[in-house]
Amino acid sequence: MDSITALLDIPRIIPTTDRRTMDVFLTSYSSHSSVFHKSDFVFLHYETDPAFTMHQPIPVEIVYDDYDGVVSSDSIFNVYGVGKNRQESLDDYFMSLKEYFEIIEDSMQRNSSDEAVFKNLSRFIARR
Repeated sequence: MDSITALLDIPRIIPTTDRRTMDVFLTSYSSHSSVFHKSDFVFLHYETDPAFTMHQPIPVEIVYDDYDGVVSSDSIFNVYGVGKNRQESLDDYFMSLKEYFEIIEDSMQRNSSDEAVFKNLSRFIARR
C-alpha cells in the first residue's frame, strides 16, 4: 500500500479512552443498503504527504457498491472520498480531510466555536 498504512487490529490501535467512539463506529457497520455489497474498515495513516502529518490513524469505513464505485468515510468528522477502487477512494478521502482541516482552520478566525472542532481534528492531522 504505497503511501498508506492500513491497520486492522482495532484493540491495539485505539486507546482505551476512545473506546466509546469506536463502539459507536462499529455499531454503524451493521446497517447496509441493498446497493452496497461489501464493507471494510481500516485505520488510515498517510505518512508521505509533504504539507500534512498525521498524529494517529483515523478509522475509515470502505464501502464497495454494485456499480464499481468505492466510498471511504469516517464517523468522527463525516469526511468522505470516492473512487473507482480502494486506493483512489482513500486518496480522495485524505484530500477531503486536508480540505476540511483548512476550512476549519480558516473559520476559527471568524467563529470561535470552531476551536473545539479544530482541537479534535488536530489530534489526528496537522500541518508540517
